[in-house]
Amino acid sequence: MNAWWSGLTALQQALFIIGFATTLFMIVQIVMIVVGGMGGQDDAFEPDGDVDSVDTLNDEGFGSLSGLKLVSLRTIIVFLAIGSWMAFAMCPVFPEGQWIAVLIGIGVGIGAAIAFAFVMRAFMKLQSSGNIDAANCKGLIAEVYLTIPAKRGAFGKIQVVVQERLTEFDAVTDCEHDIHTGMQVKVLDNITQGVLLVAPLDEK
Repeated sequence: MNAWWSGLTALQQALFIIGFATTLFMIVQIVMIVVGGMGGQDDAFEPDGDVDSVDTLNDEGFGSLSGLKLVSLRTIIVFLAIGSWMAFAMCPVFPEGQWIAVLIGIGVGIGAAIAFAFVMRAFMKLQSSGNIDAANCKGLIAEVYLTIPAKRGAFGKIQVVVQERLTEFDAVTDCEHDIHTGMQVKVLDNITQGVLLVAPLDEK
């Protein structure tokens, strides 16, 4: 093992470490989802939400388009994992020009991240919003998936476990500032089916 590792270039070693770490992170995340979905929640991997609003354009710049989150922690991890392993595999093919292997890895990684984003969007469309009663979300704690603009400026998106399912809804806020991706919020009210009013969890 030591001889094999010593025989790798510095670039190959770096790619191996990145690939191993990000792959391990994905496995841990999957295990956490599975554990969180136990107790009768067989479809924990199937986010539900308002299907009619999936195509709402969110004000997230290049990071999102028509409800498709192109830049998120998940897509970044997929990009790093797939891209680094591909570049690592290509390094022996281009021993005198390993930058070519890196470019191939970047290209494949970007393609994998985009494909993953489309797959996640497809999963969101598998379930009808009629299966979930948005009124049951009131009082629950959710996580912001797409930034929620301040003062109901536009729709953001949240993910919340309701009726034993990981569910995605459009969300707005009366908060004076944007609520960014990854922050926790409390659902205050159900404005319409699939659109929830939320506030930052630490807001008094």
